[in-house]
Amino acid sequence: MKAIYASVLLFFCSFLHAQDYQISGDVQLDSGEKISNVTVLLSVNGETTFLKAGITNNEGKFSFNNIKPG
Repeated sequence: MKAIYASVLLFFCSFLHAQDYQISGDVQLDSGEKISNVTVLLSVNGETTFLKAGITNNEGKFSFNNIKPG
């Protein structure tokens, strides 16, 4: 099976609420092609406990909402 290398670009934006944040981005191959239906996991400092999980849409985009700081 051909190995797929993906780079995840994360963009941090704050919500209107001072204590909640949104993390969003897209997943793409080195060639720039967007990848759909990829599992994206959010953890703290690389820990094995995941805070949230999601799947990219048809355009390779994902978003985690209502993220608490820390």
